[in-house]
Amino acid sequence: AYLALEKMGLPEGLLPLSEAIIYVCEAEKSNSVVIAKDAAGYDAEHVKDDNVPPWVKNAVYGSEEDKAQARKYKYPHDYGGYCEQQYLPDALQNAGVRYYHPTGNGSEAQFRHFLEKLRQKLNQTARQSNAEHTEHTKPKKEEE
Repeated sequence: AYLALEKMGLPEGLLPLSEAIIYVCEAEKSNSVVIAKDAAGYDAEHVKDDNVPPWVKNAVYGSEEDKAQARKYKYPHDYGGYCEQQYLPDALQNAGVRYYHPTGNGSEAQFRHFLEKLRQKLNQTARQSNAEHTEHTKPKKEEE
């Protein structure tokens, strides 16, 4: 809207600017992103954990080993928008930290539903994996 105002000038440019103002005023509101940003910022300053996953670190100037680790990064958009990979430092990951908690407002409600289904699927996959691991590691009974 600002660009339209800049390019069109007055008074014509006031129309797209006014429409943008009305759109923002009528939109569902949520401060979930602000809360998430503030919590992540706090942890970035106060949680001292050097165990950041190597594929998240900037390895442009690192060793060949660092660069090899960085190549393990999975770009979520190459996997349909989600892929299972750790992005948080170990201490935060192990504590189960989640920053973004969508509300029931507007499109956040749909996204919250999507996240719930995704977490259920991941939990089910983890349970299956643990069950398979347990089955393979059970001591075998000796045959008589």
